[in-house]
Amino acid sequence: MNAFIANLARLSVTTILIILCPALGYGGDGAILQGGDTFEDACVINWLPFVDSGTTVGYNLDYENDCGDSLLNGPDVCYSFTPVVDMMLDFSLCESNLNTQIYIYENYYPNLFICNDDSDSCGTGSTRSFIGDLVIYKDSTYYIVVNGRDGTAGDYVLEVNFGRGQCGYVIGDVNGSGSLNGLDVTYGVNYFKGFGPPPIGCDCPCPPHYDFRYKSGDANASCTYNGFDITYLVGYFKTTNPPARPCPACPPLGWGPESVE
Repeated sequence: MNAFIANLARLSVTTILIILCPALGYGGDGAILQGGDTFEDACVINWLPFVDSGTTVGYNLDYENDCGDSLLNGPDVCYSFTPVVDMMLDFSLCESNLNTQIYIYENYYPNLFICNDDSDSCGTGSTRSFIGDLVIYKDSTYYIVVNGRDGTAGDYVLEVNFGRGQCGYVIGDVNGSGSLNGLDVTYGVNYFKGFGPPPIGCDCPCPPHYDFRYKSGDANASCTYNGFDITYLVGYFKTTNPPARPCPACPPLGWGPESVE
């Protein structure tokens, strides 16, 4: 087992993606495609931000639907994601090379959660698809289906990232200094003792019941700010705890790539 883990660590990101996302078809250059053909063999998204590219050429049309307009779907490929907390995410096909559509189903077909055909978020008059600041819910599984409009097939790029509504902050920085250090621990202790001013707030949106003000203070990914975060930071500075991690529902801009678990 240790040898297997050591070998896995030496694999490239592309190779790891192929292991995680087996496919039934092959691209024009012989490379294994990374999108699954059906929900059953969907490529599982295990971290965020996530970027994957492939082609719908050679795949089947398994999930017929329309997005507010009667149209013919092209062959589709499938991804799946199961969040561990409620999250706000962006789903983009803006960098694709075909007239795209994106459908997101919750738990099963035909339970359509949301879809998009053309989005100006990809550029004015674009025929590419984008869904922004979508709140999805923990313990549900979401199936992301990528296809082309009017029966077309071609190359796509799928990007899944934290919602654009997020804001920038330094994890653990409660005194607004722009960095995490021991002074943040002292500041937090004084605050919880009732002596100091409240931590610097971060009011950017995220799923409503996670929209707590002191996001930067959450060092243990609990989606709260309390004394356990102080204890966690003390352990971090003593090198007994790993680096601080934000609430997965409200991470700072640019956070990642990290495991969503």
